[in-house]
Amino acid sequence: MFRSLLQIKRFLSVGILTLLAFNTNAMEINYIVIADQARPFQIENNGKDHSGIVTEIVQSIFAGQDWQIKYHTLPFKRMVSMLESGRIKHWITYGSPEWKSVRVQSEYLSKYPLVTVNHSLLSYQQPGFKLTKIEDLYGKTLILMLGFLYPGLDPYIESKKINVMWVKGYEPAFRVLKRLKHDAFFVEMSLRLKYNLKKNNEPVDQYQLHDLGLIVPDYKLYLAFSSDLDPASVSFINQRLKAMHDTKAIDAIVAHYE
Repeated sequence: MFRSLLQIKRFLSVGILTLLAFNTNAMEINYIVIADQARPFQIENNGKDHSGIVTEIVQSIFAGQDWQIKYHTLPFKRMVSMLESGRIKHWITYGSPEWKSVRVQSEYLSKYPLVTVNHSLLSYQQPGFKLTKIEDLYGKTLILMLGFLYPGLDPYIESKKINVMWVKGYEPAFRVLKRLKHDAFFVEMSLRLKYNLKKNNEPVDQYQLHDLGLIVPDYKLYLAFSSDLDPASVSFINQRLKAMHDTKAIDAIVAHYE
């Protein structure tokens, strides 16, 4: 009996030491989440309950015993400032080579993309409107999200041939659109427009989506890394990302938010 108890104590001691070794050796990745504005790519509630397309992909990549994800939820401008200053190390978020003015989201990217995105104009009670050329928007007001990038639109905005109104979120964007009606359009990724219309319980049958591909071409989103993330970790991420593409796991995640 005494011998059996001694063996049990030794077994428990080895188990505790193993757990301590695991906690010490676990690799930590800092995952950067944009507060409020990135749905459905990144969804959070006051910095908790993280979900969304990119978040689920990241969680799947690092699922296992050797990685711990540390979440950092930051407003867009503060996020850019903190990442550029190097105050957060070994981080991952999402980005695109098209976002050249935001270096931290366009410089070090994954080998494989996450999704292809396209942009649309959202109008309210304008079923007869057709966008055939950029001149159709001259004199109109485009509602844009503060801090976001719109490749292809910049020259027309800078020339002031198109009026711009910046908003901080989807609720104010929808309010402005309903108030201005025939004189305004909300520019956004189609996937995000559809998701946020439903999320905000908007009367979808009153809105119209107009393809903006002739001005803002489709482009791909990727995972974006910090420059100090070691090559072995980057290789691991790319391998897991490829496997998720091969098994259609990413398609399944995206479909959940469409």
